[in-house]
Amino acid sequence: MNYPVWYLPLIGGPLIIAFVAIIHVVVSHFAVGGGLWLVLTEKKGYRENKDYIVDYVKKHAKFFLLLTMVFSALTGVGIWFTIALIHPDATSHLIHTFVFGWAIEWVLFVIEIVAAFLYFYNFGKISKKLHLLIGWIYFIAAWGSLLVINAILAFMLTPGKWIATQNFWDGILNPSYLSSTAFRTFLCFALAGSYGLMTATRKFKGEQKDELVKYNGKWIFWSLAGLIPSAFWYYSTFPKQAMEGLAGSSAIMVSSLWHLIISLGLFILFLILLYLWKTKRFGFKSSIAMFLTIFVFFGAFEFIREAGRKPYIIKDYMYSTGIRVADFDRIKDQSILQNSKWTEIKEITPDNAVKAGGEIFRIQCYACHSLGIKNNINKKMVDWDLKKIRRIIGSLKGITPFMTEFAGNEVEKDALAKWFYWEIHGELPQEEVEQGGALDGPALFESFCSDCHENSPDDPLFLNTSDVIEIDGMMDILSRLNELNEDMPPFEGSEEEKKALAEYIIKSRSKK
Repeated sequence: MNYPVWYLPLIGGPLIIAFVAIIHVVVSHFAVGGGLWLVLTEKKGYRENKDYIVDYVKKHAKFFLLLTMVFSALTGVGIWFTIALIHPDATSHLIHTFVFGWAIEWVLFVIEIVAAFLYFYNFGKISKKLHLLIGWIYFIAAWGSLLVINAILAFMLTPGKWIATQNFWDGILNPSYLSSTAFRTFLCFALAGSYGLMTATRKFKGEQKDELVKYNGKWIFWSLAGLIPSAFWYYSTFPKQAMEGLAGSSAIMVSSLWHLIISLGLFILFLILLYLWKTKRFGFKSSIAMFLTIFVFFGAFEFIREAGRKPYIIKDYMYSTGIRVADFDRIKDQSILQNSKWTEIKEITPDNAVKAGGEIFRIQCYACHSLGIKNNINKKMVDWDLKKIRRIIGSLKGITPFMTEFAGNEVEKDALAKWFYWEIHGELPQEEVEQGGALDGPALFESFCSDCHENSPDDPLFLNTSDVIEIDGMMDILSRLNELNEDMPPFEGSEEEKKALAEYIIKSRSKK
């Protein structure tokens, strides 16, 4: 609303963010778990007086430095770049709300960088005790960064008391903070063990390989022992709407949940095979497959977390469109175009209506939808006429709780409908003349009701109106849909269409 956005309609903003963010979070979580892995594995080498283990850790440290300090830093900048251009309002708000938290995180990140360089370049040059201390400093700083960043991510899903107090610590110590921190911490350790397993199967043979495969397997085992319970704990702190999404009301959340369950099942299966089979039979290819399953698990989790807060980007405070909840009614009563600073069109005329609709799509829909690869909104409207497109725009909240209602006025709703029709068909329809055929009952039911209801005796539409036998009574219900149920849109047809639809519902019910 208050900033320009990076408009790539064929790709969609969410897909760009997801691509950069998932890669970054996997690497950044590995940076936390890997820090502890380095220290404890190095200590194991000293304790057991096994130089090959210490050398193994040293080689790990070099790759670790390049991956976490170079690649992770670049993708971290990439996240800031993409979210600032695609969700600038939310980014601005998170910066201003948690400026002290970001300052703490950057201090910790500087400590990480210094400690990581000192750890690698002083291998074998300083005392073992001092070298291990530097490793511990790195891990504590890295885990501290996780504590801060996760607090802000958890806040976006469960802001809790912050909505009322606007207090920094209420935002940090939000309802899902502790559970999500525990979940992410054990996930960090699982990633570190999985990567250690890959290098062990790649670099060693014989007894040395067997020993290090078992060692890394124990890392994974104990990580899962904490990960699975903390996942259920984390789920228990989800908002009710997110739980309903996982239960079936959100297709993307259900799909992501299946990916999460299947990938975790495969990960556990690999772990079981690792201990049931001789370690000699667990090779490099198997370890890669195991690592890929935890990568898919992580990606599915992030999709669930992101989708779970829809239609908000900050739950109960700011919609995905960048409109604050407190400002929504005012903008809806006025004009979405006039309240948007970066629009070419402020007043809609017959000549600019289609172009204005494109502007409204960018403001109102682009945060979640594209015109191409991901969540293509036009594919769903190919067979719709202009009137149905307009009605659906006015019924968004009633169709799914994961969409906010349209924020513009009636003229802007018409403009957006025309733009959608133009995008789909390349032209606008000729002026429609109502004829008898337009009052056909099945066609009216299909147009007005079928997006949420089925022509079935078990559908709430028929169950809840079973005692209404008069046409006037059914018409009265159709006139007060949004009063009877706030998730229902108001009926937007003519009186003739309302009467014909009422007659059809009563007749259909009597036949069932």
